[in-house]
Amino acid sequence: MDVIRPASLQDCLRILKTEHTIPVAGGTDLMVNLALNKISPDRIVDISGLQELKEISLSDNFLKIGALVTFSRLAGREIAQYPFCNALREAAEKMGSPQIRNRATIGGNLVTGSSAGDGSVAILALDAQVELTGLDGIRKVPLSLFYSGYHQTAIHNDELLTAVYIPIRPGTSSFQKVGKRNALAIAVASLAIYSYIRDSHFEQIYIAIGSVAPTPIRAVKTDLFLQGQKITGGVIKEAARIIQDEIAPITDIRGTADYRRKLVANLLTDQLQQLSESKN
Repeated sequence: MDVIRPASLQDCLRILKTEHTIPVAGGTDLMVNLALNKISPDRIVDISGLQELKEISLSDNFLKIGALVTFSRLAGREIAQYPFCNALREAAEKMGSPQIRNRATIGGNLVTGSSAGDGSVAILALDAQVELTGLDGIRKVPLSLFYSGYHQTAIHNDELLTAVYIPIRPGTSSFQKVGKRNALAIAVASLAIYSYIRDSHFEQIYIAIGSVAPTPIRAVKTDLFLQGQKITGGVIKEAARIIQDEIAPITDIRGTADYRRKLVANLLTDQLQQLSESKN
């Protein structure tokens, strides 16, 4: 197996045109899959030297995050200054160990396509788009349409995920997950919320859930129910009921389907109660 380190993004894209080629940055997922013989590429393209993919900037009412930005940076001051991105910062803080956060990139987390990906759940709640770059040009795909199935995405073999675009909005967001231990745990379930509350009512709300379907999903019916509502005990209770009907969890070694349904309802209840208390 060959390892190639391109000098530029264009060189990288030309190499990706060849068959049986996989890009790698942090390698925290890829190295595990290689060790387990889940993948066997002829060549690996090391993209960790592409500096233009490590930038965080403001661009046309979006916060643009390069695909090679690490989770350590996402957990730091650059993101903390944007309240609408709190969910991403909180997800980054909870992701893996310090060593993993120093290596793992947001682009890698997204293209892995895991339903339990902390970064993907947080970014899904932020109504973000991903930038996919190939030799034929650039296209932007809403993250809500990026996942097509279990570990399957809309990215083509000759494309590279180069950036994430998060709309700059008023409001705030939050992220919670529950694992079988406090650290280094894959989520039994996770939930992120973006909300903008005006005059005590939800003017905008987006909810995303992880580990309850083949891909990270948006809780669209729950969003629609909460839109325009004032946060009351009755509203929170009904939202918790609706969200349990939106998910299709499985039973595995981390938890039963019934436990996951109740867990998601509890995570939603907890975050809505926190929002209610912060506005009182």
